[in-house]
Amino acid sequence: MIRVKIYQQHKDLPLPEYKTPGAAAMDLYAAEDFYCYVNDIVTVPTGLYVEIPTGWEIIICSRSGLASKGFWVVNQPGTIDSDYRGEIKVLMLNIGSSVTSGSFLRGSRIAQMKLQPVYRLGWHAVESLD
Repeated sequence: MIRVKIYQQHKDLPLPEYKTPGAAAMDLYAAEDFYCYVNDIVTVPTGLYVEIPTGWEIIICSRSGLASKGFWVVNQPGTIDSDYRGEIKVLMLNIGSSVTSGSFLRGSRIAQMKLQPVYRLGWHAVESLD
């Protein structure tokens, strides 16, 4: 298990956690109410700040239940680098129909996050490839 330091701005919201023993990702919660209109992108704060160890990243992805209704994380997977210390925010896009509700309450599960190793590469310049 990799230990990651986390600061939680809103103590009344749950920390991200694995919901089942086999879960690969943790849910992220909205720190405020928001509305995401059709074809609109909204930046949603989570109130979370992390200190990721060097050599690791956190990636942010859509939740399948929301994606099936047309609510996607825009830049998925979104990367949070080990040297980033700002608030984790989620870019939500609504590609649903005009009848799909884009209303979310504070505490709604809006995305997933997971920790992954980062492999650094070095270029080997050559004159041709196989």
